[in-house]
Amino acid sequence: MDVVRQELAQDLGRAVRALRSGNRSDPRIHDIRKRLKHCRALLRLLRKSLGDDAYQVENARLRDAARPLMPVRDAAVLVRALDDLCPRGRDGRTFCSSIRGALRRESRERREQLNRKALSSSAQLVSGVARRMRMLPPARLTRADAAQAVKRVYRSGRRAMTAAGQQRSRDGLHEWRKQVQYLANQLESLLPLMHKGLRKIYNTSNRLAGDLGDDHDLALLHDKIIQHRKLDGGVDAEVDALLQQLGRRRAKLQRKAYRRGKRLFAIGAWRLETRVKHRLRARHLAMRPH
Repeated sequence: MDVVRQELAQDLGRAVRALRSGNRSDPRIHDIRKRLKHCRALLRLLRKSLGDDAYQVENARLRDAARPLMPVRDAAVLVRALDDLCPRGRDGRTFCSSIRGALRRESRERREQLNRKALSSSAQLVSGVARRMRMLPPARLTRADAAQAVKRVYRSGRRAMTAAGQQRSRDGLHEWRKQVQYLANQLESLLPLMHKGLRKIYNTSNRLAGDLGDDHDLALLHDKIIQHRKLDGGVDAEVDALLQQLGRRRAKLQRKAYRRGKRLFAIGAWRLETRVKHRLRARHLAMRPH
């Protein structure tokens, strides 16, 4: 299982180089945030090997490194979400046109506020984690650790789905999305070691995370629409129609998410752990010299 530690160190190194490049474009910021999320998922696979205290420290450092990037990402996503809901060229001089302009201005401002000093500070945090991961003794990493880590986050995702279904709140859905994304990232990192063993489970978890992510973005857009109506005015009937369209889109995404969630979490944590451990062991034996 030393391959997990190696992959983490390499991914952290790529994130450091991207942060130090100073590129603040939306695609680059999105790529860095995605990479850091993947690194945090890999770190969870190593939690038992690291120990809880060390894991919490390193996880917090990666979270702090990603935090300055969040406003840039959110602002860019809101523009894309509105374009999907209200395509350009069809709005004329309407509320959609007005809020689109405001969201684009905010996106530019967020990129300008993310200066090189903030990127350099994030790079320093990530570089420190990468250095400590390279120093971690390979012998401390086991297949059982990886399987137990997957089981742990799988159970967290199942509990989060239950809570989201009971609460029907934005925070509940957001927590469910985070846990499912952790699961998808962990499975993705293990796929090369397991051939096609868990491809179907990974695909389901990845699509589920996408559905919940799209719902979260629309929830943020809902708040921006309400905020902009107070500032800009806007025709009530037009704004209400836009909010109703957004609500229908969210309801459709949530129905799809719960259907996928039921399929994903019907497998059971113990069965998933056993499957991961078996696939990792089979792959390990296949790689042994004869």
